[in-house]
Amino acid sequence: LAARERGVTANIYRPTLVGWDDATGRYNPREAFVRLVSTCVATRCAPDADFVLPITPVRYVADRIVAVAAERGAVNGTFHPTTESPVGFRQVVAMLRAAGHTIEEVSWETFRARAAQQASATGFAAFGKVFPEALSPAGTSYIELLLPERAARFTASRSRALLPAAPPCPAPTAASLEALVRQIERDGLLRTTEKT
Repeated sequence: LAARERGVTANIYRPTLVGWDDATGRYNPREAFVRLVSTCVATRCAPDADFVLPITPVRYVADRIVAVAAERGAVNGTFHPTTESPVGFRQVVAMLRAAGHTIEEVSWETFRARAAQQASATGFAAFGKVFPEALSPAGTSYIELLLPERAARFTASRSRALLPAAPPCPAPTAASLEALVRQIERDGLLRTTEKT
């Protein structure tokens, strides 16, 4: 915004939840969602909650930024390279189960307690600092949950208007989520992933 005020043409790109590479499983280890998933798998439990996750694969985010930047109509715009089909956390838990993981739904308090016991294996020490002690009502977005003071409404409408023929953002699947879990395993951040 400061650049625009000085007369410099500048686009702003604001993705929401930048996910892992849905093909390879590569991920950002600092992302709270990655810590949440690894904690659920390691402790075999998940909080009984259904906050909304606008998961957008990193490959899609990168491709969309490049495509928008190449458009002549993209001048001094603010664009949100984000999915238009967010998933609920219970869908994520269902996908983990579909991939063969035993996941019990428990209260948030119980989840935090179990995860804290396995902090060295799950990274919960870092994860616990990000999420609040109490969860918000069902339907709360991931962004609102983590940053309630910055709960802006993200929409992909401007990108879609510029690129009407562009393919839609792929939704997460059990297979892509399992690719993430296996990559976390290979990186040594997950030590207990026994399946049924």
